[in-house]
Amino acid sequence: AAQFKRIIHEKADGLPVVVDFYSDGCGPCRMIAPVYQAMSSEYKGRAIFVKVDIARHNVGPQISSMPTFHFYFQACHAPCLLHHAPQAPCN
Repeated sequence: AAQFKRIIHEKADGLPVVVDFYSDGCGPCRMIAPVYQAMSSEYKGRAIFVKVDIARHNVGPQISSMPTFHFYFQACHAPCLLHHAPQAPCN
């Protein structure tokens, strides 16, 4: 969890972050992986792409199906971007 937060808060350096929650045993995850990799290459330097293996990391109940993609901007999960003023902290 600490490494994930560090990526979202520090390493993104103002770039959007796209997180792929996946599992090696997930067929749809394996099918979308080449597309995700191609997007990662296409948007290199304009976005950060992170893969999180849910079998190795405790991600909690917020991941109910796979693959699941979360989007973050300025350390804020995308849904809250719709609900807060740009200068307000997101938590």
